[in-house]
Amino acid sequence: MTSLKSRHHILGLAVCFSLFTATAAWARFNPKPTTPVGPMTTGGVRGCATETPLAFTALAPVSTITELTANQALVAWYSPDRAAYQITLNLYEVVAPGTAPTPWKLVKQVDKFENKEGVKFYRLPAELLQEGKVYAWQAVLECVPGYPSADIVVESQFQVVSTPIDLQKQLNKAMDARSRAKLYAAAGLWYSALTEAEPSRAIQLELLQDLIMYEQTQNAPSPWLELGRKHSESLTKIVETLSQ
Repeated sequence: MTSLKSRHHILGLAVCFSLFTATAAWARFNPKPTTPVGPMTTGGVRGCATETPLAFTALAPVSTITELTANQALVAWYSPDRAAYQITLNLYEVVAPGTAPTPWKLVKQVDKFENKEGVKFYRLPAELLQEGKVYAWQAVLECVPGYPSADIVVESQFQVVSTPIDLQKQLNKAMDARSRAKLYAAAGLWYSALTEAEPSRAIQLELLQDLIMYEQTQNAPSPWLELGRKHSESLTKIVETLSQ
């Protein structure tokens, strides 16, 4: 009889193989490698509920600055918590070096809402975003009201751009959401690809699998390299859960 340990090993190999084969058939996420601006806040390894192995996780790259178009500023995160904790969504922008104590300035506390288990999508208001600027979106899970030290924080940095003309021509010929998501992913426009994936769990999973592969193989300088590796591990567990 196969031991429990062996079964777990076999399952792990199967998951890794499925991620590899699915990503191989997908146009790989191909952003311009850009070192994120630091320092950024780091969150806890899990959500407020300690009984779950899943983490409160940004469904976006963390080891590079991703490009985003203002009309497709769809951000997303995964929460493993079922309790009605409060989540605050913040938007920050980079400030010129030496002009402030930190590299970041709060643009706006975008919204507050009740936490729900699973994937949460949110569209950042286009009027808050200016082309060419670098921003960071930040979702804060407030585990203990009034005690910020207990908050779980996830965030991702991006630069606002316009859609390249050549890419737009290809998009005009694309017949379905999956094709458009592939084109956006290959061009490095993560949030545009996510916008196409929102209505389809299958496309979401393909996109997340591609992000896992990117975070596992990118060559960002330390400490972003380690952050990317940990992020890919959290995403892998989330993909396994969402695939069930």
